[in-house]
Amino acid sequence: MENKRTTYMPTQPYGTGVWRSIRSQWIKFANNCKIKVGNGGKTLFWEDVWAGQETLKNKYPNLFNLSLQKVSTIREMRDNQGWDLRFRRHLNDWEINRVAELLNTLEQYKDLTPNEDNLFWLPDKQGRFSAGSAYKTSQRSVSQSSGVAGPGR
Repeated sequence: MENKRTTYMPTQPYGTGVWRSIRSQWIKFANNCKIKVGNGGKTLFWEDVWAGQETLKNKYPNLFNLSLQKVSTIREMRDNQGWDLRFRRHLNDWEINRVAELLNTLEQYKDLTPNEDNLFWLPDKQGRFSAGSAYKTSQRSVSQSSGVAGPGR
């Protein structure tokens, strides 16, 4: 998994309190990001949220279970002809229908660019992350969940 972005929470604890604290905020951070696919080299095809609002693994669990490419990037799943989906056995009729649905979902992502994949920070119009915008976003979510107005409101 070298040179691939990790967008899921690891199961092992981290050794220091600082990193544990930083990592505990990952879900909030990830919910404010969107993957902007470029060449597909850093985005995991099945595991990352890049084509819709959920992972393809969650949207098409049966196809994921049959896939021979569970940890492949988008770039690794493409060839000159289109999407290169490989499964461990021949598909049943109903599975072929699900593949057709998947290919329909992927239609808008058929043209990769030479640019690297990037995370787009949704709270900023230019998509750039800053500590200040992260702080403001976290304060908004705290005040909304508690029903209490934050400082300066």
